[in-house]
Amino acid sequence: MIYAYFAMNTHDFRIQDSEAGFTLIRKSRAPTNPERHFHGSYELLYIISGERTFFHGKTTLFIKTGDFLCIKPEVLHRALNRNNEVCDLFNIYFDDPASPFFKELLPLFSAFGTPEEPVLSIGASDRFQILRLLTGAAQELDGKKSGYILLAQALLTQCLVALSRCTPSLSGKTSGLPMNPKIRAILDWLSLEFRKPVTLARTASKFGISETYLSRLFRHTTHFSFIEYLTSLRIQEACRLLSSSRDTVSDISFSCGFGSVTQFGRCFRRITGEAPLSYRKREASPQ
Repeated sequence: MIYAYFAMNTHDFRIQDSEAGFTLIRKSRAPTNPERHFHGSYELLYIISGERTFFHGKTTLFIKTGDFLCIKPEVLHRALNRNNEVCDLFNIYFDDPASPFFKELLPLFSAFGTPEEPVLSIGASDRFQILRLLTGAAQELDGKKSGYILLAQALLTQCLVALSRCTPSLSGKTSGLPMNPKIRAILDWLSLEFRKPVTLARTASKFGISETYLSRLFRHTTHFSFIEYLTSLRIQEACRLLSSSRDTVSDISFSCGFGSVTQFGRCFRRITGEAPLSYRKREASPQ
C-alpha cells in the first residue's frame, strides 16, 4: 500500500496510542533535549534530513540524513545541536515493554548497531521506503479507522525488518567524534566510582588537573556539568535497583552515592518526574 505524503509528512506531531503500544513523533526542526535525559523504554531515532550531534552513553556522535539509532533503556543521551544544527526526524517510543507486540520486535533490535558502533547508516535507495512506512503507521494511528492498530503495528514491523536488512550507506560507519582523552578516562572512571563520595575536587586531583579546567572541559565535551552527569549515573542505578531489588529507598539512596534520602528524593523527582516509591510501584505493576 502506498501512502500519500499529506500534511502529516511535513508538520510536527506526537501520536501516542496505548493500545497500539508505541508512540510516533515527527520533529521537523528538532530542538535540544533536556540536559538530563534517559528513560526506561527503548527509543528509536531516524534522521530524515539534516544533521545532529548526539551524546549517547559515553560517546559524542555526529548523525546525519539516513542514520538510525536504537537507544536502549537507561542509556544517558542528549542532542547537543552544536553550530545551530537542524534536522528532521522520527522518534519511536515503546510504551509497554511487556506487550506481546514489543516482545515480538525485540529480537530485531540486536541488528541495530553495537555499543561501539550504535548508528546504522541507511543507503539512499532504502530511505524512501523507511519514511513511507513510518508515515503510513502514523497515518493509521491518527485516523483510527477500522483495524488501525493491526495495520499500524504491521507497518512499523515492516519498517523495522526493512531497517535490519538495509544496505549500509556508502558513506561508511558513523563514528564517534574525537573526545578529549582525559575526559574519556574520567567518564570511564565515573562509571565505576559513582557510588562512592565522588566530588569535582577529588576527580580533578586524581587526574592531575584543576577543578576549574575540569569543569570547563567536561561541559565543553559532554554538554553536561560534572554534577549533572554524576547525578544522572546515580539515578540510573537507583532506577535499576528500585525495579529489580527489594532494598529500601534509604538503602538505595546511600548505595548509589547520595548523602541523604532527602537529597536523593529531590534529585530523583527532578530527573524522572516522580518519587522513588511511585517509580517502584509503577515498574512493579502488571502491564
